[in-house]
Amino acid sequence: MLVALDERGRVARQNALLMLDLYGDEAFPFTTVHENELLAKKSRGMQLVLPDTDAKLSQWKKSKEQYVCLYGGDDLKWCKELDEKLQMFTKKGNIKVEKAYVGWNSHHKEEVEEKLTSFKGAELGHYMDHSTSTEFWKRLKNFVLHFSTQDSSDVSKNFLSWAAPLLIFDESRDTDTWVAIGNADNVLAFRGSVFLSGLNIILGKFKKWESNVTTDNFLTELRKWLDDLNKEQVNKNHCHKFEIAGSPALIKGDMHCPTCEKLMQLTMVYKCCTTEN
Repeated sequence: MLVALDERGRVARQNALLMLDLYGDEAFPFTTVHENELLAKKSRGMQLVLPDTDAKLSQWKKSKEQYVCLYGGDDLKWCKELDEKLQMFTKKGNIKVEKAYVGWNSHHKEEVEEKLTSFKGAELGHYMDHSTSTEFWKRLKNFVLHFSTQDSSDVSKNFLSWAAPLLIFDESRDTDTWVAIGNADNVLAFRGSVFLSGLNIILGKFKKWESNVTTDNFLTELRKWLDDLNKEQVNKNHCHKFEIAGSPALIKGDMHCPTCEKLMQLTMVYKCCTTEN
């Protein structure tokens, strides 16, 4: 815990560690007003969580209009199919989408690098190395915690609607792959199977797709086309969960299941792990 005081010695923030972690030196003087000012200056989409430690990702962050597709999971065959279909889709639609493989959230560097060796051998394009991937998941979790502790607003709801599902999908990485696609303003998150099925449907009905799509409404139309596929998941059994470190007493916003949209339960866990397993 890091208690921040103002110039009169009054408590400006009970615990400033999270804000310091998210904004660095810009976090000072740690007040709610200043925090809102920082958020107003930053994008609410993909650029918020892309690490600065990767030259390509930093380049992509400079353009607010740039579409970025991040994907992860443990299925190399699925990754290859996604790469093939996404290239076909963007080429036919004349929409530029940069993509990067994130992998999954793991502290075991050797395990991650072993998987990346297979990924690099498949020549599927850009990927995050272990340190960049670790920074990505750290920023994602911190911002999920941050927005969860804020009063409910359109900004917090929009961010949590795509960021929280990524944490849920990562928890079931043995069976799930995932895709997050968006720009500085908006991001959509999908299970890998849903996104790939959606691309196949769009490619099969491309004339209908391209008659309604522009660069500006790309994400809106993509959501419409994939909504029915997402709804099909509702009838499947599922038990989703994810963990963020923080005090349950600070959580203000509701979290909804990305599969059935029901309100998720908030529970408290006491944990002692000498190893990640």
